[in-house]
Amino acid sequence: MITNHIRSGDLDSALYVFENMTVKTTVTWNSVLAGLSRKCGKLKEAQELFVKIPEPDAVSYNTMLSCHVRYVECGDLDSASKLFEKAPFKSVVAWTAMITGYMKIGRVGLAERLFQKMPEKNLVTWNAMIAGYIENYRAEDGVKIFRTMVGFGIKPNSSTLSSALLGCSELSALQLGRQVHQLVCKSPLCDDTTAGTSLMSMYCKCGVLEDGWKLFVQLPRRDVKLLNLDPTSATGYVQLANVYAATKRWDHVARVRKSMKSCKVVKTPGYSWIEVKSVAHQFRSGDKAHPELTSIHEKLKELEKKMKLAGYVPDLEFALHDVGEEQKEQLLLWHSEKLAIAYGLIKLPPGTPIRVFKNLRVCGDCHRATKYISQIERREIIVRDTTRFHHFKHGHCSCADYW
Repeated sequence: MITNHIRSGDLDSALYVFENMTVKTTVTWNSVLAGLSRKCGKLKEAQELFVKIPEPDAVSYNTMLSCHVRYVECGDLDSASKLFEKAPFKSVVAWTAMITGYMKIGRVGLAERLFQKMPEKNLVTWNAMIAGYIENYRAEDGVKIFRTMVGFGIKPNSSTLSSALLGCSELSALQLGRQVHQLVCKSPLCDDTTAGTSLMSMYCKCGVLEDGWKLFVQLPRRDVKLLNLDPTSATGYVQLANVYAATKRWDHVARVRKSMKSCKVVKTPGYSWIEVKSVAHQFRSGDKAHPELTSIHEKLKELEKKMKLAGYVPDLEFALHDVGEEQKEQLLLWHSEKLAIAYGLIKLPPGTPIRVFKNLRVCGDCHRATKYISQIERREIIVRDTTRFHHFKHGHCSCADYW
């Protein structure tokens, strides 16, 4: 009955049945633990339930280990490590999830040590390391480990190639990119649209636009297939329009934009979030819902004065609204990432790194402002957007303003 309630999404009913049971087996405890671990915002409850299990088994530990990426993202490295080390059985999935978690917060050294200690690795593990290196501005290491993987006879998938090609793009390693292209041609991925799109992007970013265009023409499923990956997402449309623009095929650019309108494709609303004491606080630009907005706005106004004294000038090009300059400055000040950072400054102890996550690419003005904030507040700020990690410290960003 508990399992049925959990499968239907009725966690409250499952907990009610569980609490009124006179006899609870480890299987019963594990069922409820699994339900809590999958429910957003229930990490603390899952932790509390886990420590109460009389005789936890391998399933109990693996269930909690499935949450440990969230442990790590919250900065709770100690809890994650203790749970991982205590587990009587560690599956490849658990090892890989731990590596992914450390990479997500920029703790590359910890991820490397785990990777080296792993008794067994699978393709997902290698992918986690390659992608992690690329996301943490270690493109050279990412490409190196990709070559090591291939040397071991492990066949890459489209995710592997996408990460490796992104590394080639960042290093402008066109020759290696061409080698990856040859690898794709000799594999079942030769007709894979994701692999083809990654190759096309690599050639364009390396400045070889003609090769990018030739590859696009040779794709067995070109623009139609690219757009059909997700008809509601703007990603495919934007990339396709950029390729057409690079080859000055403006009539095709207009056609893609017309398709976007006819399919009612719109840009995904941006939002940022920060976790404080295992509770996620989400913000949208111009947020009006958070209960502590008054103190957040006060903190931002205080920061704005200090930033301007230090030389910061708001970049109004990122305020995409037809309003006056003063209102544009206010709209920029209330961007979601700035709200999340301000909340972190208010709530987290001095000296504690602030970790913010965003579902879109961080905007140019917020990127610039965060450099000033890190200098003024003498605080390390880590912003994870859809592209990479941005480590802000002493007024500088790890991406060197390229992202």
